[in-house]
Amino acid sequence: MLRQWNLFLAILAVSVGLAFLGNLLPSPKPVDAPVTEFSAARAMIDVRRIASEPHPTGSQANSELGQYLSGRLEEMGFEVTVLVAPLAPQGMARLEQWGGDASEPLKTHSLLGVLPGTDRDLAPILLMAHYDSVWASPGAADDGAGLASILESIRALNAGGQHKRDLLVLFSDGEELHLNGARAFFENDPLAKQIGAIVNLEARGAGGRTYMFQTNAGNGEIADFYASHVGNPSTSSLAVLVYRIMPNDTDLTPALEQRLMGYNLAFIGKASLYHSPLATPENLDQGTLQHMGDQTLALARALLNADTLPQESPDQTLFDLFGLFAVSYPAWLDWLFLVGGFSCFAFAARKSWSLKETTFGAARMLGLVLLGAILLEGVNILSQATGAQNYYDRLAAVPRLEWMAVLLCIAALLAFLPSNKPSPSRSLGIALPITLIAALIQYLAPSAAYFVVIPLFVAGATNLAMQHFDSRAVRMAAAFMAAIATGYLLSLGHLVLQGLVNMLALQAILPASIIALVLIPFWPGLERKFRWRGAALSATGGVAIALWVMLDPIAETVPPYAGSGGL
Repeated sequence: MLRQWNLFLAILAVSVGLAFLGNLLPSPKPVDAPVTEFSAARAMIDVRRIASEPHPTGSQANSELGQYLSGRLEEMGFEVTVLVAPLAPQGMARLEQWGGDASEPLKTHSLLGVLPGTDRDLAPILLMAHYDSVWASPGAADDGAGLASILESIRALNAGGQHKRDLLVLFSDGEELHLNGARAFFENDPLAKQIGAIVNLEARGAGGRTYMFQTNAGNGEIADFYASHVGNPSTSSLAVLVYRIMPNDTDLTPALEQRLMGYNLAFIGKASLYHSPLATPENLDQGTLQHMGDQTLALARALLNADTLPQESPDQTLFDLFGLFAVSYPAWLDWLFLVGGFSCFAFAARKSWSLKETTFGAARMLGLVLLGAILLEGVNILSQATGAQNYYDRLAAVPRLEWMAVLLCIAALLAFLPSNKPSPSRSLGIALPITLIAALIQYLAPSAAYFVVIPLFVAGATNLAMQHFDSRAVRMAAAFMAAIATGYLLSLGHLVLQGLVNMLALQAILPASIIALVLIPFWPGLERKFRWRGAALSATGGVAIALWVMLDPIAETVPPYAGSGGL
């Protein structure tokens, strides 16, 4: 029994270590880094100027920042044009929500820079970020980090010599006012129709890894291109679904409406600083800036020198494995993982199959999913996640909400896990609900189902191996695969919990249930009284955090206009 517990705890330890690796930031490079590389320290010079004060559309600070950015582009060889567009009524309404002066019609002044390549007949590449901030926020992250990443990437590109394709830069104005500047460009400017690929940079926070979270529909070739050219990647085709639920748009939205090809990159860590008065250069994580810049430079360099650019093609499954490398493959292959995983469970149970045991296992997993979801949603409501609330104050509570979800999931898992290692027939039943959920996701969103079907395959394969091979080497290999799957789910869960702060039941219980399925073959068993005591203690901790969030005063990071309806 002790040896079994040692193996189980070792799997958990390795899983946590891998999850930590998957969220590790690169070290910011100094000002004396090689000239062809991205340096966060060099980029911070621009960030400090950009975020020296709030600069919403129509303000004097916005105008002065536009002049600064135009000058920076011109000194690096760009021909810069100012694109003037009237501010739409929705934008004027948001200015009023911020408490600004919307009595006179305003215009946005976006900056379009063009740097010629060696072959001007090829489709150009566009790098894009917005230079307006919300009212009362200096915007060091949103979107000072994006602007500085582009400027430092251009410097590094120029240091490597002239590139093949024209490089376009759009520093849009009015993004915070319903994407006004970018929408005017993509809908009206003839040059927009010629663009071969876009890299857009955004932020919702001030830290964490930078994720490539959105591409155009038909992203097969563009996903392969990302996987082939970006080192230390962070991406997931599941993020497309998550992003659709979030109450946000970016300047890439009007580009995708025109069926242009593009990558959307952003970071969402330190969410309390989103649109905050405290979103200053000092509070921007320079490791985050380095990660954004590294990906921007890698994509830009590869796209600018590509003989052919990615074209619209069937969607691919895309994800990174702990930042070590990215995986891209046809989404239909996940059907094979799904069928293979469940078949392994069925094969392991074939000789001693029991309908009663299988039914009991399925009921137990359904109980975990349904009762766990009820527990999470109930405690989430207790923390005032529904009804009238302050969106930004909720963002400030993200770290506590994440721990709340972790403790509640542990409570649900301890209540679910059996006292003894389950039989093959019961394990088959436990796998059945997850298989059905995986099949539903695979049918509705094929490129997003990998996070269920691959762990299902790992769980089935390790269950079969542990049932049929009494070999230390096989046990160690199976344990390592289980640790990789569990670590990935922990890392992905951290990302999703940061993104969807008000949907804890939906986003937390499914990964927890998949982790339970993966770990079942290694579960050494625990007496019911100890399991229930542990479950009660974890649930109490989760409820305590919910009460803390509910009773806590409004965070100091919250924007002054919060609650008026303007994000």
